[in-house]
Amino acid sequence: MFKDIYLVENLVLNATTRKGSPTWNFIVKTIELLKDGFQFKLEDGNSNFWYSLWLDKEPLRSYGPYVHYHDMIWSIKDLVDENDWKLSCLYSTLSTNIINKINLAPPFHVHDIPDVWMCNTCTFGIFFVREGYQWLMGAHISLLGEEIWNWIWCLCVLSNIQFFLWQLCHDSVPFRPVLLSRNLISSNLCPICNQGSEDMLHALFSCMCAKDVWYFCLHQSATHPDRDDLRTWMKEFISNIGPIFPIIMWKIWCSRKKMYL
Repeated sequence: MFKDIYLVENLVLNATTRKGSPTWNFIVKTIELLKDGFQFKLEDGNSNFWYSLWLDKEPLRSYGPYVHYHDMIWSIKDLVDENDWKLSCLYSTLSTNIINKINLAPPFHVHDIPDVWMCNTCTFGIFFVREGYQWLMGAHISLLGEEIWNWIWCLCVLSNIQFFLWQLCHDSVPFRPVLLSRNLISSNLCPICNQGSEDMLHALFSCMCAKDVWYFCLHQSATHPDRDDLRTWMKEFISNIGPIFPIIMWKIWCSRKKMYL
């Protein structure tokens, strides 16, 4: 399913994030890191000149204002003539820097062998999951290290509450704006107070019912989190108040879910 919907030219390293699928977008984040360990090997030259990643980590179309409709179907081999580049055939504009970069790339191709991505760090250039994982953890330990999320998994709460916190940090809890973006509902208006969009801040903190819950449990209103640094805010709030904080958020969310059933 992912291949049919999201992949470009059936190459996973060409994948891009797409609205509506948090699972796929998490996969793509890892792909961006994997690109550092791969290089494109030009063989038969059938890859698209503009839309494949044959020259750089970005397709050539991203370096210009537009691609002329006449040029869109060009493959790499279509622009090679006896080991020379035929860039004068293009209607689209390329910068001098990109032209020089293309001229430095060997323009030959090998028949009957498809263009491939070669793994720089794996045996014989063949990708194995184990070696790829070891390379990722070695090269990007600061990005992928478990310490980033250990504060959630070590909380003394039920596992479904831990997962709920993780979803909040990744903006993947299905509040009404998310459901609306997927055409599952016709309005993102809060069904309880009808006074605003039911996003995360409203649903868990600003709505009058949520405020009543916070005041009843803590004898105070919960301060609004900073959306730009939600993870840090949650960590600090939990360290000050304790595990009761994520439990209250979870219970507020569960009561709202009942309204959708």
